[in-house]
Amino acid sequence: MFDTALRTERALGLDDWQGSCPQISGISLSVGADESSTGVRWIAPLDAPAQSVDQRVKCAAWPERYEEAGGKLVGLDLAVGGADGEPQPLQGQHPLASMPRGLPGRTPARRLDHDQR
Repeated sequence: MFDTALRTERALGLDDWQGSCPQISGISLSVGADESSTGVRWIAPLDAPAQSVDQRVKCAAWPERYEEAGGKLVGLDLAVGGADGEPQPLQGQHPLASMPRGLPGRTPARRLDHDQR
């Protein structure tokens, strides 16, 4: 992650990895015909340090932090009902509904037009 994203996370108190991830001070790119030759090599310093944070690990921690802050996450099996195929159990019950898309055996996500903030 580059400086802009890191500053945003810091401002929101989401920079849990600041002390444990190594700082990256530059970027390099090498392109060659094969492993033994380098046709082009480019190296540049960054204006501010970056960090390599696995987004899968980082984002997986956010639901727990959300609940620790007083939020409530509800996980439900999606039951599709109604003539229009809209997910009936979620409508009007939650300010935000998120549904998986493209997973085998799941109904594609549909936009819920109620209470969108």
